[in-house]
Amino acid sequence: MSGSYITEEMAGRALNKMYGFNQKLSNLYSSEGLDIKADIGRRNILMSSIQEKEFSKELSKIYSGVINDGRSGQPDIIIGEIDTELECKLTSPHSNKTWALQCDYATLQKKGSLDFLYMLVDRDFENAAVLYFKGLTIEDFHPPASGSRGKSRMNKSKAMKKCTSLFGDVIDKNQEIIDRAKLIVADAKKPPYQKKKALERIINWGRKEKHYSFKLERIIGD
Repeated sequence: MSGSYITEEMAGRALNKMYGFNQKLSNLYSSEGLDIKADIGRRNILMSSIQEKEFSKELSKIYSGVINDGRSGQPDIIIGEIDTELECKLTSPHSNKTWALQCDYATLQKKGSLDFLYMLVDRDFENAAVLYFKGLTIEDFHPPASGSRGKSRMNKSKAMKKCTSLFGDVIDKNQEIIDRAKLIVADAKKPPYQKKKALERIINWGRKEKHYSFKLERIIGD
């Protein structure tokens, strides 16, 4: 999907600034005998403010009326010139390597539609993906589960249609499996039974709900 008002260059510059800030935080923690990576959730909360600040700075270079209030209950970023609110999210993978792309269901329900900027980072804050979503609604999320405190999981099979990858990449798992199966079908050396199974995979994965994974990119080049 194209048409994002945030560019790949903006994302790259903001990530570089965030990387430096994370290094400073890590050194500060270490000086007090603490490990910032001992609680990645807390680390990400600390990094969320600099995420909003740096993307606000980047947007301010292009648009007027960019506001990053930072107070609870206020939009993360307001872009006055184009009358847009942008929600910023920072997340790391669970222990099972899955990604929870969440929102506050009640807020989204009230607003009706919001743009989201999801930043996916690894434990060391060395690799990331930045995903921009245009106009997400509650239809793009599962209803909040009991005990989730109003947090709702993204329904990726719907929401990813509205996604622009600005850093890193999005992998369509269905298409990846289909493409591998097509290679088997086209290989003259493969026996008929393998080709038959490959054809079945092509049909089955073409019908299944979309599954996605994310490829992180190194923030600072070697």
